[in-house]
Amino acid sequence: MVDSRSPDDAELPKKLFTSEFVLALLVNSVLACIFYVLVSAVSLYAVEEFHVGEAAAGFASSAFVVGSLLARVFAQQLLAAVNGKKILVVCLCIYILCSLLYILTQDLWSFVSIRVLHGIGFGFASSALSTHIFSRVPQAKRARAAGYYSMAYAVFPAVGPIISLYLIRSVSYDAVFIFCAVFTLLALIAALNIRFPNKSQRAVSAASFFRALRFRDFYEPKVLAVSVIVFIAGASNSGILTFLPLISVAEGAENMVAFYFVAYSIGAVSSRVIFGWVQDKFGDNVAAVPALLLFAAALLILALGDLQIIPVAGIFSGLGFGSLFPIMQAITVSLVPVRQLTSALSTYYIMMDLGLSIGPVLFGIVYQYLGSSFMFLAILSAICFAIVLYLLTHARNQQKG
Repeated sequence: MVDSRSPDDAELPKKLFTSEFVLALLVNSVLACIFYVLVSAVSLYAVEEFHVGEAAAGFASSAFVVGSLLARVFAQQLLAAVNGKKILVVCLCIYILCSLLYILTQDLWSFVSIRVLHGIGFGFASSALSTHIFSRVPQAKRARAAGYYSMAYAVFPAVGPIISLYLIRSVSYDAVFIFCAVFTLLALIAALNIRFPNKSQRAVSAASFFRALRFRDFYEPKVLAVSVIVFIAGASNSGILTFLPLISVAEGAENMVAFYFVAYSIGAVSSRVIFGWVQDKFGDNVAAVPALLLFAAALLILALGDLQIIPVAGIFSGLGFGSLFPIMQAITVSLVPVRQLTSALSTYYIMMDLGLSIGPVLFGIVYQYLGSSFMFLAILSAICFAIVLYLLTHARNQQKG
């Protein structure tokens, strides 16, 4: 592995759980919570309020990630020109505004436009936060830091849909959007107390900002293979998250799907701590390969269509997919020196966002025309390809090293 970082680890905090890291965990948890609350609610909202099909509902869900992807493209240049804390605070304000604007929309395209703007806020905010925090974590603790930092993406894929379904059925869709606005306010308060470095920022005009953009700023070839795996995993799980609630409503099985998400959460929370330690202790392959195989097993169970064993799929999915993103994120930050960290993370997040945006549309078409079982088989095929890709690229390089 490459380990040519600057500043030296001696200049970084010796403890992982500093007050700064804890506040970052809180902000990141809110960002994740809002994402998963809305990704589950939006597909149902589009179908019930705008009377569209599954593919269009998937597009409404993925529009958020399209906005996030646009933000990732410009994130490195903006972070070089503007203090990261300012970006974070402004974007959280955009989060609050968009959550409230959903209530006022009257048609699908207005709704989609707000989803894109909301995603732009997410993309810039998460880029600013993750780049700052990972630059402040010692090399030896980066896998564990990635596990804890992304713990929210283990918990809230389970909690988010449960919150959505409860508020929708017990109150209204407006209650979902108000919840998102209020919850984001907590993140804003926490963000105001995170200390970002007071480095001098170069003043740039809009014209020079765009002229300064280079393809290499958001593409790092050293992490391409890992990022493609993240793309496939993101597309796969977004298909599950978007359409499993719809399938449960269509089949009158909301309770069993709730058990899936609870089981997912239990598996994912357990895996984040365990796999982070395993990766630090035994290396990337011992963590990544079992995670991919467990996710594949979950998809096979979902494809069988037996709702009685769907919690087992939840456990496997939580152990597999729930640990996959932090494993791949830790691999990403270990493959490059610190001067390339922003471009490496940009590559990672751009590919993740591409997967999250394409998944609901692509698998929505499969679901609409071929049914849920074929959709899960299509997702399983994609994950099998990701396993082969990992074995032929990073796993092989680790063995040679």
